[in-house]
Amino acid sequence: MKLVVRNPIYVTTAACMVLISISSVSTYLEQSTGLPFGNVVIWFPLHFLILCAFLIALSSFVSVGQLRLMWPLTLLLIYTLVNSFRGAFVAETYWDWKILITNCMGILLPVAAYAATNTQLAWGILRTYIFYALPIFIPLIFLVHTTSYGFYLSLLGLLFVFTPVIPFWWRVTLIGFAAVVFLADFGARSSIIKFCVPLALCCLYYFRRIISIHIYWFVHKILFVIPLVFLALGVGGQFNIFKMDEYIQGDYTAVNQNSSGEIVDENYLGDTRTFLYEEVLYSASHFDSWMFGRSPARGNLSSHFGDEDMNGRGERARNEVAILNIVNWLGVVGVVMFAIVMFVASGGAINRSNNDFIRILGIYVAFRWCFSWIEDINTFNLNYFTLWIAVGFCFSSRFRSMSNAEFVSWLSEVFRLPKFALRNI
Repeated sequence: MKLVVRNPIYVTTAACMVLISISSVSTYLEQSTGLPFGNVVIWFPLHFLILCAFLIALSSFVSVGQLRLMWPLTLLLIYTLVNSFRGAFVAETYWDWKILITNCMGILLPVAAYAATNTQLAWGILRTYIFYALPIFIPLIFLVHTTSYGFYLSLLGLLFVFTPVIPFWWRVTLIGFAAVVFLADFGARSSIIKFCVPLALCCLYYFRRIISIHIYWFVHKILFVIPLVFLALGVGGQFNIFKMDEYIQGDYTAVNQNSSGEIVDENYLGDTRTFLYEEVLYSASHFDSWMFGRSPARGNLSSHFGDEDMNGRGERARNEVAILNIVNWLGVVGVVMFAIVMFVASGGAINRSNNDFIRILGIYVAFRWCFSWIEDINTFNLNYFTLWIAVGFCFSSRFRSMSNAEFVSWLSEVFRLPKFALRNI
């Protein structure tokens, strides 16, 4: 790993972590400071350069054999590029082009998964986040809304999977950051779930001698089937998992401050997803775009948010639910290809890994597939980036081949203090 530290591609890829982290809360920074932190003139070029950096890293650090293992992801990215190119012919106005570029930046972020297959690049990415991006969060606490805390700290969700073998004081530090997210805004349900699940999954490590691969594989298949079952039940009218307030008795409302600074009553069991499914499915039927989608240049018809459409078409550019965006932009073909990527990556991590950490990470990726039917908006932010870093770990032949001891040794290097810090101790 020390041999590549001065490699410009390595340095650039690692440095991207700081930009991606800040980009994830740029809108909130603009709201609180009045400065143009969310200006697309700044971020579009930076996002493009970040994607290029990961693409260049692919050619320099990823072997041909590794690329063959990742054929589902390569096919998905090719299909995404074709649909993005189609969007250039669909776009008519300035706002269409802005939507197209914004959406393309997000759905092309999976290119980061290739970099994560390389142990050296993955080492640099995680270290840069821990030692440079994470400290920046401390002053940001006073500048951004509490809802955004989980966005900036998203990568911790991946690290929580390895909690049992993270050095003690680092473990305390990372869990302390998680506690900030929990206590700052209990209404940030998505962030809390994405932190709690990996913290629960890490416990599997303590039972590694009694949990067989067959159990991992069974749980993996359940997680992939559950969204389809709930979708069928919801469409058929038998059971809607988003309407939990109809099945759970009690008052689960609280007074919170929203991102606009307004004091509102928030129902923690409130249904904020059913109408999104209805709008996207209606739009796909109305435009007959089931198969290949409408391209990333167009949104879905929305009676709830259509008045925000600058083109006056009554469309919403993107939704909070990742799978709905894929349906709208890439169609059922895109959903199937996305499912194959998730299934092959997580399944390979479970069945072809020599260590327990990558097997557990396979379950984490299967959970993220499941959660993509609830949220996980596919935009250019750290949350979506974390998903693809996890996918890269699962695809990586090198990470899969490591023993538990080898993986722990690699992880300990991630948390080792930089030399400049050691000199000051």
